[in-house]
Amino acid sequence: WPLTSSRVNGMPDFAPANEAFLWMNQATEDPGGVQNPEMKPAYGVIAPWHFGPWLNYIAERPALATPFILSVKEQEAIRMSIDFFLATEEMEAVKLAENQDLRYVVVREIDPFLPTYLEVQGRSMADFVGATKSLGDDALHYAAVYYRTMTNQMLLLDGCREERLGLPGLGQFRIVYESSYHFQRSVGLLDGSSKAPPLGVSSVKIFERMKGARLEGMGAPLEEVVARLRVRTNQGRVFVYEKGVRSDETGRFSMRVPYAPGEKWEGGLTRALGLYEITGVGGSARTAVTEEQVRLGARVEVGALKHGAAEAAPEGNSL
Repeated sequence: WPLTSSRVNGMPDFAPANEAFLWMNQATEDPGGVQNPEMKPAYGVIAPWHFGPWLNYIAERPALATPFILSVKEQEAIRMSIDFFLATEEMEAVKLAENQDLRYVVVREIDPFLPTYLEVQGRSMADFVGATKSLGDDALHYAAVYYRTMTNQMLLLDGCREERLGLPGLGQFRIVYESSYHFQRSVGLLDGSSKAPPLGVSSVKIFERMKGARLEGMGAPLEEVVARLRVRTNQGRVFVYEKGVRSDETGRFSMRVPYAPGEKWEGGLTRALGLYEITGVGGSARTAVTEEQVRLGARVEVGALKHGAAEAAPEGNSL
């Protein structure tokens, strides 16, 4: 899209980005340093590097990477942004974000930039796509690794568990904003299976990095335990956040979750609904989590999973 060739009221005219960055300007904490380059901001924002000037100009937030000047340090920042968006393990992305004091993540459709991203990393598009014959035409299908990237875990999957892809769900990033503009994309694999949101996918989504409350309890040994919670976005869309882990040989499980049910957090309209429901083959439990626990990474003991479990009050919470 044109970054500066089209302007409305002196601003670049790309409506989804304008909308997202205006929201960030108005709804998130001012990190400081916007007018004083010698002052270190309280946090930074990671976005595709071509969004860097827009973050600085419209959102008035410090961007990790931009396309301008390109000193050695700025080239390294671009490489870091690519490493983040192509990472397939959450802790790899968390470590990078922590090292750079990054609090927010802006995600946008990766397809137009994927060849460049892979070239910078010295990789090939062949790792991500394969051509198959479908009704006499060449059809392009993405491999599982494409959907495992942090970009698509956030943009297409909302940070949720996806069994077919072997993804447990994100525990330290939560959605705080999504654009009212959409594009059509289904979540598909090489076998052709897919699921597509009826209205498409929001063009821009913003996630916030949290330490994530640590839910701990007892289930059956070596079973999959899944936490579920309904989330309503700023656009009124409701989805079920899921995070899955496997219990150990004793039945003990531990998982990080980024949402505080029933509480609004900074930014306004996006919020979690109800309580976490944690289920396994041996039963279930329900528990509340506070915003403080999510931000500090506190432990929340949910007890033993059992059939017909009522709401579990958090016990023994500690850092």
